[in-house]
Amino acid sequence: MPTSTHHISHQIDTSFPRKFQSNENINKPMNAIPVIGWIISLTFTISTSIPFWFAWTHFGIGKTYFYWLPEVYQSIPFWNCVGLFLCIGILLRTLTPKFVTVSQSNTNK
Repeated sequence: MPTSTHHISHQIDTSFPRKFQSNENINKPMNAIPVIGWIISLTFTISTSIPFWFAWTHFGIGKTYFYWLPEVYQSIPFWNCVGLFLCIGILLRTLTPKFVTVSQSNTNK
């Protein structure tokens, strides 16, 4: 039986586009992750502010129970309500203390 030997060559393929060979372009897709998070956050905020807006303005909770507020706050426009929910979410995340933090460290070098 004939035997064959295989030789593996470890050469850099120079025909591959130059922009993908440098290390600076490897992490470019990582820049899209915050945008995806913002879109998910906006979608969640809009979906949670819809019931609140209907209850506050359409069903009259603002005018009935919060009559002491100025007229502007008794019937909030929808997009102002979404902005209010976004601001409240940001303030809660930044001002509330973190009780649990998780960190990993690699001691094997």
